[in-house]
Amino acid sequence: MAATNPLPPGGNGLPLLGETLAFANNPFAFIHQRHARHGDVFRTSILGSPTVFFVGPKLAATYLDPAKIQREGAMPANLTALFGGYDIARYVHFFCMASIVAFLAIHVLLALLVPRSLRAMIIGR
Repeated sequence: MAATNPLPPGGNGLPLLGETLAFANNPFAFIHQRHARHGDVFRTSILGSPTVFFVGPKLAATYLDPAKIQREGAMPANLTALFGGYDIARYVHFFCMASIVAFLAIHVLLALLVPRSLRAMIIGR
């Protein structure tokens, strides 16, 4: 059965690896070269996953319009299994970031307080 919407231009690169190495080496040059070759929308494969790039604010606005883009089922299966979907992933992300901020805040506070107390202990005041 033929697809009603053709795939955007581009290539998949090597099996499994795709064009990951070229992208990881210099993402900006990668996007610039593919944009010049294929236009504002192009496809590739990153880490074996089909990936589509949109270049420019007009296309980004189209992608951000929920009436025009279906996102249901778009999360990779391994992330869904790991985090349970977008809702749980959001909470996990918030908890991890809050933990990092708390860790840094405590250490900055200790770095500010400990030298004063050590100096007072040494001098005897």
